[in-house]
Amino acid sequence: MMETWPLGPGDDLLGEPVTERRLHSVRTAAQATGIDQRRMRRMLAAAGIVPEASDGTCDAWEIFDAAAAQPILDNLTALMPAKAFAEFT
Repeated sequence: MMETWPLGPGDDLLGEPVTERRLHSVRTAAQATGIDQRRMRRMLAAAGIVPEASDGTCDAWEIFDAAAAQPILDNLTALMPAKAFAEFT
């Protein structure tokens, strides 16, 4: 199950606590970052991590390697100074 389910810390697998996330789903990545699930799907698809919504499975089961995607997820939630944000938008 650890090879196919998006389990993470706080989950139990057969009575044993899960200590490390191996897989994310679009849904768990959205929950972990606080980003809307539909927006998360679009950003992950743009990064080539998951297929577009019309080509993939439902967000809860569209899984991908958590460690490989972590730098992208970290980048999505990085804070930016107000001046830099104003110039960026």
